[in-house]
Amino acid sequence: GYAKGVSDTGSMDLILGGIDVDKEPGFRKVVEVLEGSLDGLREPGTILLFPDQVKRLGIAVGDVITLSAPTSRG
Repeated sequence: GYAKGVSDTGSMDLILGGIDVDKEPGFRKVVEVLEGSLDGLREPGTILLFPDQVKRLGIAVGDVITLSAPTSRG
């Protein structure tokens, strides 16, 4: 799916996907985490972003962003 990610200092369109890090051990082999940890993805409300997305949104690990997604009613 997709949503608009909104922070206090920026916004951008994001493509959303989900993963269960416990059921996808190979994921750790292809992703390099610069800050935080993949284990954090076990927690509700946690997302993984690319460095350019973090920069554009002006956020850091632990910051809150809002995801705004369209519904079937618009």
